[in-house]
Amino acid sequence: MEDKDARAKSGLMTVAEVAEELRLSRMSVYRLIHGGQLGAIRIGRAYRITEAEFAAYKKRASMPATTNES
Repeated sequence: MEDKDARAKSGLMTVAEVAEELRLSRMSVYRLIHGGQLGAIRIGRAYRITEAEFAAYKKRASMPATTNES
């Protein structure tokens, strides 16, 4: 419970927290970050994801892909 309280105050999530919420491995989250699909802030050697960016990513990921049919 303390972790969620601290996250609520900072508005930042760790890679492990994002991985847990998305049910992915941490390596998959790093791939999303490095691929530009998930925005992150680098603090020293660690990455942090804002809750707003995480929410935006989930919204983008849940939208059906559009096709360009002519």
